Amino acid sequence: MGIKINVPFILRHIAGNQDSVEVNGKTVRECMNDLISQFPDSQEWFDDNNPSVWFVLNQELVSLKGLDKKVTECDELSLIMILGGG
Repeated sequence: MGIKINVPFILRHIAGNQDSVEVNGKTVRECMNDLISQFPDSQEWFDDNNPSVWFVLNQELVSLKGLDKKVTECDELSLIMILGGG
């Protein structure tokens, strides 16, 4: 059994219109890479130069610089979209 990533409505288009996706990995980075391998068009959303999508691991925000955090099947992993404005 893999890790479930919860996908909010605004981002479901990058995950085949699913509300959750099962991925494999021992770190957030490995889970992200598996998500990208399943949905190659999602890669543009995880660009280091323009990080608009971040992960939340057990209610802790994980930026693209903190992807080496360990995950287990018991963890809650979600995607969120960071919006800016003024």
